[in-house]
Amino acid sequence: MEIEMLIQKAESGDENAQYELGDAYYYGVCGEDDEEVKKDTKQAVEWYQKAAERGHVEAQTRLAWMYQYGKGVRKNHKQAILWYKKSAAQGSVPALLHLGETYEAMYLKGVEQSTDNAAQWYRKAAKHGIVSAQLKLAEFAEDSSPQEAAYWLQQAANADDILAQEKLARCFEHGIGVPKNEAEAFLWYLSAEKLDHESGGYFDVGRCYAFGIGIKKNPKEALKRLLPIANPKTTGALIRMACAQVCVAKVYLDAENGEPDLIEGYAWCSLVATYARDWNMMSRESALDIMSNLEEQLTKDQLQQAQKRSGELFVPEKEIHKRLGDVTPY
Repeated sequence: MEIEMLIQKAESGDENAQYELGDAYYYGVCGEDDEEVKKDTKQAVEWYQKAAERGHVEAQTRLAWMYQYGKGVRKNHKQAILWYKKSAAQGSVPALLHLGETYEAMYLKGVEQSTDNAAQWYRKAAKHGIVSAQLKLAEFAEDSSPQEAAYWLQQAANADDILAQEKLARCFEHGIGVPKNEAEAFLWYLSAEKLDHESGGYFDVGRCYAFGIGIKKNPKEALKRLLPIANPKTTGALIRMACAQVCVAKVYLDAENGEPDLIEGYAWCSLVATYARDWNMMSRESALDIMSNLEEQLTKDQLQQAQKRSGELFVPEKEIHKRLGDVTPY
């Protein structure tokens, strides 16, 4: 039986076998054939401890976790920190992340919250290419050092992290921590879109095509992305919906795209005025101004068509929330 052979090796002082035996008792299975073993967290702790004392890095991390959560042993946050630090000293990425999280959010008693200390551990994890640590460092540096924030976003973006690519694109678009470069911003938005396979249309790429940000205006490409987000019947989020409606109205009314479609432009402005919230009051006021101007240009028949079109697009917010299963107000 595999478990018997593993016990013999562990008792002879083999730290790898000791660690594996700890796993066997913790998970209740042993070896490649998943031989069933009676779960025993106390035994698991004993073997993790033996392996950890011999310098087995994974055992040190696991032992720290057992002390942190009281699995098979009484909770002891002092011991948890001790073993996390021993493991981290050997380059254990999980231990580095645990320590970063601990100093950031005080997960363990006896540890004072300290962004500086958290950053110290996250930085070590980030140098191993751990994206979550890189994003934390970017978050910490956002206000105090935009250049450092942009640096860590670049590292995470290069590792194909969608959130990092979106944030880095905004940095380039607005010149935050990096020289302003709208063309570079567009490329990062486009990269994020390609990674975001589940999105029905990527808002920022559509916005760039609508306003000519880093790329030549292209109404077809803009609407392809924006309409599914802007349409109340297909949208995936109310907050982004109103923003997309602003862009759609812009596309239809932009004379650079050819003859402006005043009826569609009015209809979409009407939706902006309906759905925009306090955080988007400028868009609402702007939409109302545009509608007022359009009412002077449209014939009575055209205005009725525009109002009818707006009514066809409108969906009560309660119905949108119900479709999305969304319990938040926006």
